[in-house]
Amino acid sequence: MRCPALLLVLGLALHAGAQQTALDAALDNLAAQPPGAAESYLEARAAVLELGPAAQAGLQAVAGDATNSWQRRIVAAACALHLSDPELAAAVAAPRGLDPDTYARFRRPQPLCEPDLVRCGAAAVPLFIERFHWTLDAYSFSPGEAGVREREVYQRGLLAAVGRLGDAGAARFLRGVLQGLDQPLPCRRQAALGLAQTAAEGALAELLAWVDDTQQDRLLREACARGLGHIPSLNAAQAIAERLQLAEPSVRRGLLSALGSLGSSWGWQARLRNEPDLLSSADLVRESCSLSLLQALADYPEEAETIGSGLAMTAWPASLAGLEALLEGTPEQSRAAAQVLPLLQSALARQ
Repeated sequence: MRCPALLLVLGLALHAGAQQTALDAALDNLAAQPPGAAESYLEARAAVLELGPAAQAGLQAVAGDATNSWQRRIVAAACALHLSDPELAAAVAAPRGLDPDTYARFRRPQPLCEPDLVRCGAAAVPLFIERFHWTLDAYSFSPGEAGVREREVYQRGLLAAVGRLGDAGAARFLRGVLQGLDQPLPCRRQAALGLAQTAAEGALAELLAWVDDTQQDRLLREACARGLGHIPSLNAAQAIAERLQLAEPSVRRGLLSALGSLGSSWGWQARLRNEPDLLSSADLVRESCSLSLLQALADYPEEAETIGSGLAMTAWPASLAGLEALLEGTPEQSRAAAQVLPLLQSALARQ
């Protein structure tokens, strides 16, 4: 005769196994929903949420398992949040700044949702991705042109929030948006920036390939060039410098802006708070950016505005002597240096 306690344990184990099987099947169905299929996605998500709080441990386990596809991990993490923090899910699903009654009060009425989304914090990243990839069409946009604008702002705001708050795991999603020929170009450009922010050095070769491909959209290449400024490495600084003379003007301006972002004094202070291991490379990168900007001013004095902003952001003390030397250069170089000099002096005085 079997022990009742043993039978109870076996029964519980069988129940847990059946529940996990049901959860796995529901998640497989959910993750397999096509992008933009809001109606079928919400129906499939309801089947997961019906499993209730008892599914939380299983959802979190799937979300944390790197062997799963990014789709499966995201839907598991999003469902866990819908169960544990419905207020957060509601905030992502309906940002205040997207409501016409809210943005109509602005002096220049325009929807704005990125600040609302960023305030939700890094925990909400799976919800951002879920909204962009699957359920955007479930949102009730205004009719006509106002709705078109709201949709654009929402899409870009979601991608910007993923880039600012996401980790390397979010890079796979952003990479898909960047590569997606069916995606609006503004979204692909935003994804390029987000990919650099989340993948860092892991995005360098890919973004350089986009920059170098002259068959691609010029504005997309410029966005990829700007994204390089968010990869905190000497390799990125050198790769940018190597391309300045090869790029057409708009892409070159993207590269010049990247040098300013990459060399930024304030930017490095923020990076080092989060990643102190970067300390050994900080000064090397900032010096490299400063030297490249000075050389660019000599070569392209017509870009003085963009270069001046970059030098001021970098605020590398030794760049002052190089700028003063350009005052004695050609008339074009001298005028450009004179335009930039007060910006640099002011930035150095604030250090």
